[in-house]
Amino acid sequence: MTHPLVVVALALGTLGLRVSGLMLGDVRIPAAWERAWRYVPLALLSALIVISLTGRETSEVTIRAIALVVAAIITYKARRLWLCIAAGMIVYYLLRSAT
Repeated sequence: MTHPLVVVALALGTLGLRVSGLMLGDVRIPAAWERAWRYVPLALLSALIVISLTGRETSEVTIRAIALVVAAIITYKARRLWLCIAAGMIVYYLLRSAT
């Protein structure tokens, strides 16, 4: 598959999940499912991080890993997602421009 086809397939899959969730309306979801769904964003983020670190040059992996650690520390201290993203991106670009 080419990149545009992958993007379209992912967009359609996401749209389908969103629409099906909205169509549930007042349907009650079992408590075990609700607890499991709370971990989906964390699992997705972890998967994206692992994928971004594989198949890269060692120097690029090191830069990304340092940015990841800094962003994790900022997140732990500040508890703000936007600050995590900003800190990670700033550290990444600063380290990348320094090499």
